[in-house]
Amino acid sequence: MAKESLPKWLVRHGGRIHYVRRVPSRYTQVDPRTFVTHSCNTDDVGQAVIARDRINAKVEAYWLSLVRGDGDDARARYQAVIEYARNAGFAYRDVGDITKGSVEDLFKRLATLEQPLAETQGRRTAPAEKAIPTQAHQRLGGF
Repeated sequence: MAKESLPKWLVRHGGRIHYVRRVPSRYTQVDPRTFVTHSCNTDDVGQAVIARDRINAKVEAYWLSLVRGDGDDARARYQAVIEYARNAGFAYRDVGDITKGSVEDLFKRLATLEQPLAETQGRRTAPAEKAIPTQAHQRLGGF
């Protein structure tokens, strides 16, 4: 049987497709791993390519945060952002991905961020569902 040819950074392990990428030399000072591996959670090549692009964006954002930050502190901040998004009921997504998504998702995310900010300033905000057409919408120029 001929070896399957998969798109860049994708390999098949036991029927499932995984993202596998060598850490570029410019990041070896901040990331001690030789390879980054992550399951795409699929055996379909098309779905794996979509997952690969999402995973790769996160990995590259992580590397940039390490380079711009100060080592372990940058790593901790990156993990904290992912955890904050998860606790707020959202999957962590790169800003570029968020802006390509629905306006409703963007407004929900903005409204979720407004609530703790308002609380620290002693204001009250409407729940995220009601804040979409009002506060967040007005802040973005009402488009």
